[in-house]
Amino acid sequence: PNYALLTRFVHRIHFVLVSEIIKCEELGDRVFVVRLLIRVAELCFEMNNYDSAMIIMAVLADTCIQRLGDTWHEVERIYPGHFEALKRVLNPGEQRNSKNSERQAEYSLHKLSADPPCMPAMAYVVSSLKYLGSKDSWFSDFPADNAVGLINFDRMRRSARVFDIVVKSQEVMYPFTKLDQTLLALMLVEPQWVDEEKAWHQSQRVERKRKSINPTPHTQQTHIKI
Repeated sequence: PNYALLTRFVHRIHFVLVSEIIKCEELGDRVFVVRLLIRVAELCFEMNNYDSAMIIMAVLADTCIQRLGDTWHEVERIYPGHFEALKRVLNPGEQRNSKNSERQAEYSLHKLSADPPCMPAMAYVVSSLKYLGSKDSWFSDFPADNAVGLINFDRMRRSARVFDIVVKSQEVMYPFTKLDQTLLALMLVEPQWVDEEKAWHQSQRVERKRKSINPTPHTQQTHIKI
């Protein structure tokens, strides 16, 4: 029940933040909101609140947000390199040569949560446990006959490390800030666009697909003041 509750909460917050971007009719307003979310994610990372940072990054990586070419062009002009840098530090497992997403999630979880107090990225916790639990059993495939297989201690150790990180994070109190009315309102609000399909159509309505990232000399450039 806790996992289902967490999933519903993250899904709602995801589309609340997506809605805050795509409800903006003006380009300058969208640029302001995207830039603000990047900065908030950076502050969350600095505070070891990796879970909130990952939620925000998932919003910015959503297809209906990524397709906003004009918006991202202006964000990159005003706030260059910050989004890509944040993606790298929040996914250290991707920097390794391993193409195994299971190993990447585990490495990122260990790397980011090694020094409590912190809020572990639950996306990595769930991914690590999901991949570990997707195996046929806790036993090795050898011997292949009907005899009882050998216990796979590697799987057991890896899952134990994940649980150990969660337990240690619970034991060390995280210094939460005061829950003010603005934050409470954000946690309780319902998204204006509640799923990917509706958000995609709204994204197409507020901004057509950008034909070219680099404007030609004959193209009039719009400079936005943030």
